[in-house]
This record gives sequence, C-alpha cells and structure tokens, in this order.
Amino acid sequence: MRIKNLVLLALPVAFLASCNGGNNHNSTEEGKLKITTTFAPMYDFTKRIVGDKADVITLVGNNEPHGFTVTNAKDMAFASESDLVVAYGQDMDPYAEKLNQNKYFVATEGVDFKTSSELGGTSGDTIDPHAWLAIDSAEIMMRNIAAKVIEIDASNKDYYTENLNDSLAEFDALKDKYAAELSAVKGKTLVTSHEAFGYVAKEFGFHQYGIEDVGDNEAGSAQIAKAIDFIKENGIKYICVEELDEESTADTIIAELKKSDYEVQKVEISAFEGVDVNEWAQEDNYISVMNENLSEFVEYLK
Repeated sequence: MRIKNLVLLALPVAFLASCNGGNNHNSTEEGKLKITTTFAPMYDFTKRIVGDKADVITLVGNNEPHGFTVTNAKDMAFASESDLVVAYGQDMDPYAEKLNQNKYFVATEGVDFKTSSELGGTSGDTIDPHAWLAIDSAEIMMRNIAAKVIEIDASNKDYYTENLNDSLAEFDALKDKYAAELSAVKGKTLVTSHEAFGYVAKEFGFHQYGIEDVGDNEAGSAQIAKAIDFIKENGIKYICVEELDEESTADTIIAELKKSDYEVQKVEISAFEGVDVNEWAQEDNYISVMNENLSEFVEYLK
C-alpha cells in the first residue's frame, strides 16, 4: 500500500548529468574531486552541493547502515584516494575514519541531537541518531558539507554556493509543506518498525511508537507483547515497516492480533538510510522520499 510519488524532482541539470550509475568507479576526470560518503543522507546532501564537479560514491549503497562494515575492495581503494570522506558520526558509520583519516569529515557539527526519551522513545538516554529526517538538521549538514568542499576547492565556490542556496530553498519549501499537511494529525500516533521518526514526530506534533529501539535491535517477546497491547488500546490500523528492516516482527504482531480478530495492515515507509545511486536523480533522493513519507504520514495518522 505504499504510495508512490511519481513526480520527478526539479534537480539542477548538472545533478542529473553527473549520476554515474552507482559505485562503478569510472576513471575520474582530471580536475574533479573524489568524494566518499557513508550512507544515503551523506550521499544526497553532498551530491546536491558538488553536482558535476566531483565523483561521489556511497559505501553503504542500498543496504542497512546499522552495523554496516566495508568489505568492497574498490570502495576502500576509492576512499583511500578521496579528497574528502563525508561521514555522519553518532556511531552510524564508525568504519569511515579508518579508511582515510586525513580526509575524514563529520558533517553533523551543530546538529541538535536528542536522546530517545526526549523524543518519546523507549531507549532512555541513548542518542537517537536519525536527525537527518529533521529538515532543519538536514540543512545544517548541507551547509557544513558546502563549507568543507569550498575549503578544498575554492575555485568553484560560486558554483557550490549556488547549489547550496537552491537546495536550501527546496528544503524550506518541503518544511512548509510538512507543517501545512500535518497540522490536521497533531497528537496522533504512528507505529513504526523501529524508532527512526522521532525527530519528525516531535517537530510536527504527532507521536511515534517504535516496536524496536533506536539502534534497530530486534524486539524481544516483552516488546512484542507491549506493542500488541498498545495497538489494540489505541485503535492503530497500520504498522509502518522501513524498507530495509526485517519484517518478521511486524508479521508476528499482525498474526497475533488476527487471533483476536483485530486487523492491522503492514505498510512500507522509508527512513532514507539506503540509496540506489542509479535511481537517485529520478526518484530515490531525500526530497522525493520525504514527500512520499509525508503522504504516508497523512494517510496512516488519520
């Protein structure tokens, strides 16, 4: 039942032209930067800034970043030769610094990270790392990346600055759209496979109930039983499962609820943790995923 947003984003032409079809490590043109990014948001925000001035890869690709380790020799070689390695920090990509310590850069400086409990989660004082889903935080990261890229390639400062400003305007419009469309569902609760949407929920006035914690650790029997009770007590009709998450826990809950004639539907949602580079420019980028999520929030929070 995932609502597919078929509207293509008006990304600058340079962005579309520069998509290289994935981490295929084509020979880098002379004068181009080589940039390694860790996972989806770092790739997206970097590409928006550098356009066709750099060859950019993502190490995680369209995989689950929690617990990811780098094993691809070509990726490791590219990273070791890169002018910049863009990482997120917060234990999302601890492998990155070892790949190229001299070029390692954490893009999240200045981001206001919250604990799970501050966002209504169940993981106590554990920092919730999913701040890239907060649009204000995404803008901070883009500014940081732009400043770093300009530092190492000042000759193209105007180009990078223009791309940054265009992207910030696009993100501001997205934030306004979220505020307008979610105003009608304030106070409602979204049940998710794991606690990835706390920042969005807090910013726009709804609640998140995550079956698994912020670290995406598998739910135990007590958590499953608690989720079943919560769903029944609150009349929840949907369980939102992230596209990269294991679905068995949600399936178990649905099966148990069905035994008591309670119907709940499993639907897909994205925390934008993985990205298919081949599809990035068309429909698998931050803005399109956030727009698709918005449609789903409105539908599933009714």
